[in-house]
Amino acid sequence: MIHETESTGHVQEDSVVTSVNLDLISLKLQRNRSKITNLISLKLQWSRSYLPRQQWADRRWRMLSPCIGNGADFSR
Repeated sequence: MIHETESTGHVQEDSVVTSVNLDLISLKLQRNRSKITNLISLKLQWSRSYLPRQQWADRRWRMLSPCIGNGADFSR
């Protein structure tokens, strides 16, 4: 069906408007998927880079914990 729009006075066909709206929705979904993928990738990169430091901190804590449990003073 062809009709005149109230705001612009242009003649538009319903199927064209629907197609444009669907294209916009599709583009928004693609952009959101891309953002989510990038965010997940960033989190994975961060967790991979953080893991060795965390393991080292855990290892250090295990080495120091017997000393701390014995009341050793490390404040100096």
